[in-house]
Amino acid sequence: MNETEEINGNPIKALLVRYEVQLARFSPLIQAILDILAWTAGVTIAVYIRLDFHPLPIEKDGLRKFLVIAAVVQLLVGLAIGLYRVRWRYGSFDEVKGLLATVGLTTVILYGLDRFLFNPYLVPLTGVFVGGFVGLVSMAGVRYAWRLVVEWRKRPTEEGAERVLVYGAGEPGIQVITSMLRTPTSPFIPVGIIDDNPNKRRLTVMGIHVLGGMSDLEAAMTRTGAGVLLISNPAIGGDLVTALTDLAIELGMVVKVVPPVSELLGSPLGIEHIRDVNEADLLGRHEIETDLASIAGYLTGKRVLVTGAGGSIGSELCR
Repeated sequence: MNETEEINGNPIKALLVRYEVQLARFSPLIQAILDILAWTAGVTIAVYIRLDFHPLPIEKDGLRKFLVIAAVVQLLVGLAIGLYRVRWRYGSFDEVKGLLATVGLTTVILYGLDRFLFNPYLVPLTGVFVGGFVGLVSMAGVRYAWRLVVEWRKRPTEEGAERVLVYGAGEPGIQVITSMLRTPTSPFIPVGIIDDNPNKRRLTVMGIHVLGGMSDLEAAMTRTGAGVLLISNPAIGGDLVTALTDLAIELGMVVKVVPPVSELLGSPLGIEHIRDVNEADLLGRHEIETDLASIAGYLTGKRVLVTGAGGSIGSELCR
């Protein structure tokens, strides 16, 4: 089998991957059609409720004309605002803002046309606003559902991936969890979060729950079957990193860390930054590289007394 063994045996994911390019190519057209159908359903439901589900033939004819006008106006406004020109990432909050603007402006235009251009009204005026609201909810729902499908497709399967407990529900933890869940080939999959902040005890990040604090690590490991503890921000301090490391090793877990966000030079935190714990993490400070060539002239051939040579800095100077 190909395509990563048919996406680890999941034919639906394999199908989505295979036709992803074609779907992306026609997504503006598909979305425009779905939005028009949402308007159609919303206005039709609103009008039929308003007319007690017994519209007269002339009212049905007016509804059909209104739906054609609504489809044209929605399409033109959407193109003008950029909703159907792929200006935003699909299902993003930016697109939702564009959707709100498009539906809002479309509703106002349709109300004006129905109110001032046609006599009698093509549809009851309340049908325009209620239909617009129902259509908006439907359009947003379709986008959210598709975003869930996209994230599900990118989510790595548990087969062959190490189960990870992430310590820290702050921004670094959220970034590394997001990276793991949006990388299909990730060797790690998050199964729980540990955080000592009581205000985050019921927090959920992309479906991953905070399972307690440091004292709950053993229970969380037993519950999730995790074999790796990932410290999402070693800047929490060397003492805490050491305590977490000692506890995790005692429980038989492997400990990993990621560098502080400040050290990434603007690049997003990702799974490629996950590494083993080193001495600098346990000390709570980073190794200082000494330019030996620049100071060799001061020390060559001389006896040097180093105070504190038993510590990490003094021992490194002696070396």
